[in-house]
Amino acid sequence: MFGQRCPVIGPCPARDLILFDCPPAIGYQSMNAVFAADMLYIPSGPGYWEYDSTTSFIGQLAEALADLSHGFADFPAGKISLPKAFADIRLLMTRYEPSNELHQAMFNAFRQVFGDRLAQHPIELTRAVEQSGRFLSSIYEIDYRQMTRGTWRRARASFDQAYEEFRTHALAAWDKLEDAA
Repeated sequence: MFGQRCPVIGPCPARDLILFDCPPAIGYQSMNAVFAADMLYIPSGPGYWEYDSTTSFIGQLAEALADLSHGFADFPAGKISLPKAFADIRLLMTRYEPSNELHQAMFNAFRQVFGDRLAQHPIELTRAVEQSGRFLSSIYEIDYRQMTRGTWRRARASFDQAYEEFRTHALAAWDKLEDAA
């Protein structure tokens, strides 16, 4: 892939970008995706139950990965070194309303637990986000004429900022992986 353009990131390093959208459960699908991943980007909503579910998932994931690496300590792992390590792990808050005090409190709670692993640019909940789910279109595909210009601009700005932060971390993780290789 050297010299080619990656449609999501731009100039492609010697890595592929594969996005897994797995259910937040420790099952075969999630474990296969996690074990194949070099970087985890975990979305979570701003509610208490989502916070509890996300922290529980991460705790269970850590235990499962530790159990796997312990169980295969003497097993030839091929290209995978054990214990499993990631070039980067990030949490992204979604459906965030900046004027909602509960959402602000939950963002701060995530920040206290995950520190700089929490993406600084959450995805804001706007009418455009609600409409995109209803019409099964991304924010970039939705017709801006179906809402006010301000709503559309705010949604695009939120996604653009979150994407730029993701892109920055993904490229840094790729550089880290290339240096390790």
